[in-house]
Amino acid sequence: MKYKILITITVTLIFLSACSPKYKLVQQKIPPEITTSSSQCLAQCETQMSTCKNSCQTQHSMCLAEQAEFAKQQYPKQLEIDTAALEAYYAKLSLYESQQRGYDAQSALYLKQAHEYKHLCKTALFNRASHCANAKAANYQYSTLSRPTAPEKPNKTTLEELTISSQEQCNKKCGCEQSYERCFISCGGKIETKRICVSNCD
Repeated sequence: MKYKILITITVTLIFLSACSPKYKLVQQKIPPEITTSSSQCLAQCETQMSTCKNSCQTQHSMCLAEQAEFAKQQYPKQLEIDTAALEAYYAKLSLYESQQRGYDAQSALYLKQAHEYKHLCKTALFNRASHCANAKAANYQYSTLSRPTAPEKPNKTTLEELTISSQEQCNKKCGCEQSYERCFISCGGKIETKRICVSNCD
């Protein structure tokens, strides 16, 4: 009965949550009273933001080009690193295969012993208790065997991957919007943050 009540409450809460209004925060810019002075001030803000964005785009494009060239120069070194990692992998793989053969042989031996002793445990006329103990021992030894772990083959880095990785440090954000907002406020404008309903609104 308690479980049915809990399930009912859970379903009800999920239903209410799905139907409840959802909100998001939005910024609203309220311009100052329109005068010649305020209009000139706001126009200057727009010009500054446009200049900032153009400069930011130029810097970002230059950074992408520089990092692409850097990646091209570093690629031969990366290939050497990948080659060394691959050689180390094959050495580990050879050891793993040897350990796996040993594991398989030991597993087969313990399973064979367990099967033979189990049969003797059921059918032998003498030393049955000893055979039963040996069967348990063989099963235990089998269960405690540690299976070797196969090494993970390293991936070969492509020039494209190295370029993308290098270009990730190129910053796309230059603070143009924040500078514009400060300029907008200095011109007498206001910026208000409001919560508006975006779904399941009444």
